Amino acid sequence: MNKQPQVTEQTKANIRQAFWELYAQEPIEKITVKQITDRAGYNRATFYLYFKDIYDVLAQIEDNLLDVLEQLINRRLLRESEPDFSEHMGVFLELARRYSAQFLVLLGDRGDPAFASRFKQVLAPILDRFLVSERALSPREAALLHEFYLSGLLSVVVAWLRDPQGMTIAEFVPFIVNDVCNAHL
Repeated sequence: MNKQPQVTEQTKANIRQAFWELYAQEPIEKITVKQITDRAGYNRATFYLYFKDIYDVLAQIEDNLLDVLEQLINRRLLRESEPDFSEHMGVFLELARRYSAQFLVLLGDRGDPAFASRFKQVLAPILDRFLVSERALSPREAALLHEFYLSGLLSVVVAWLRDPQGMTIAEFVPFIVNDVCNAHL
């Protein structure tokens, strides 16, 4: 199986893409392995070489997205000595826009609530650094404020992604950072 890693990766990518095309249109419960393999041009045996089941395909897609986000946060955003929330929001929004098709489905009405929860856990260090850690709060208050900011941020980013003709990143960041955050801090 690993004799040709490039072929293996391309096969897995093709299967994930075929799954995604179906998942973007219908609930996961209605998707079959046969639909995926027919669309990808492989047989069932090939599918099962790389995935346990349909839910495993979704889990791998989610894991890949969260890994990209976590790497961005750990490599760039948390290492800077002078934190700039506006810049960090801009970097995050660029990533959100790049993966908007996936984020809109995974964080939308048909998305997996567990993904949204995991997504928040990955984003938490940024919000902790900028918004929650600077306040003298009890652990209960910090947890509530933390959830408030994370849920609000996810909701507003999803709404922003749903309107591609709306605000640019250059317009959206100051709106969020200056108008919304400062009005409530």
